[in-house]
Amino acid sequence: MAEEPAAPVACPFCGLACDDFFDLGDDLDSKGCGLAAEGLAIPAEGGGPRLAGGAVALDQAVTAAAKLLRGSAAPLIAGLGSDVDGLRAALALAERVGATVDHLASDGLFRNLSVLRRKGMIALTLGELRSRCDLLVVIGADPRPGFPRFYQRWFNASLPAPIGGGTRRVLFLGAEPLPETRADLGEIPIAVVPGEISRLAELALGLRSLVAGDYFSAGSIAGVSRNVLTDVAQRLGAARFGAAAWAAEAFTFPHGDIAVSALLDLIRALNRTTRFGAVPLTGRDNGMGAVQVATWQTGYPLRLAFEAGTLRHDPTHLSWRYRLAQADLLVWLSSFRREPPPPFDGPVIALTAPGTAFAAPPAVCIPVGVPGLDHAGDVFRSDGVVALRLARRRPSTLPRAAEVLQAMNEALAC
Repeated sequence: MAEEPAAPVACPFCGLACDDFFDLGDDLDSKGCGLAAEGLAIPAEGGGPRLAGGAVALDQAVTAAAKLLRGSAAPLIAGLGSDVDGLRAALALAERVGATVDHLASDGLFRNLSVLRRKGMIALTLGELRSRCDLLVVIGADPRPGFPRFYQRWFNASLPAPIGGGTRRVLFLGAEPLPETRADLGEIPIAVVPGEISRLAELALGLRSLVAGDYFSAGSIAGVSRNVLTDVAQRLGAARFGAAAWAAEAFTFPHGDIAVSALLDLIRALNRTTRFGAVPLTGRDNGMGAVQVATWQTGYPLRLAFEAGTLRHDPTHLSWRYRLAQADLLVWLSSFRREPPPPFDGPVIALTAPGTAFAAPPAVCIPVGVPGLDHAGDVFRSDGVVALRLARRRPSTLPRAAEVLQAMNEALAC
């Protein structure tokens, strides 16, 4: 009897959630992705829970964590690197103890979300990018480090021709592509327009004016000459189905959300004569899942505070970075990678992937399983429209983050 083909396996280690990994038993293939290789190297066992560095049983660690939570006046639940079940359990715990909740990657998420709220977004799915796009414009720094297989999976010379015709082309606006990116793209024609990345908003608005036929007198914008900008505008307008991709987490210059707003204005202007859409690359550690879960359970996308029986949302003052200074207890959740909690003056309850290195022993440390390796779960892809089921791929006795958080919640109810 012929062997059945290997079942596809989704990868949980970046926002692309690539679903072409294959079940190879104990020898899971990283497909050449550095983030997947790091994730697959996380051990299946973590040495067990610890209190201030000393080994204890899981129920003792849960009891100690519940005691800390009960005595906290301003707890912060952050990191939020977990599958959908873990995120739901974290929100339930936050509601019980009156905590602030935020995801470690929310800076990038909110650069997009803040603009989405004000003016909407003409967004594309990754499937549309792969099947229809003839011109991909990469804005700012090459996103490959955070999304290593973006070009391999969604835009390269080996893919069929775009639906509707056209020849695939790539324009890098603001920075050079990495050498690995050039290799991934293969024979696709590449154009590069270097510029001052911190002035992306000006660059995008200049292009919008040219696309719309408006006049401006400047000889250059953000280090790019008017002649080059005119050529870029013509390339954009000639696309049959264009896509603009960026990683807002890298927009660390002042007012990065203004750059996103300007890019969306450019896309809106292009849609008067052609089809163009946004591909905002974000969502590491299931960040898009955190946005989705928070929204469907509370109506708000993260940066929440459960205070005195009420719910408050503040995109600025409830970010985890801002709240670290006001919190008296930090619950740090990172089950996809060995990401230690940030420096914090108070006690820390850490639910992290095994092998995480800490600057100082947390008050409570509970190693938890990696979704998609040690247990099944669900994550959302970067485009926010696809939820992928993760399968358990190896034997492990590590508890799920959702189970630990629920146990803490139940201990508090007693």
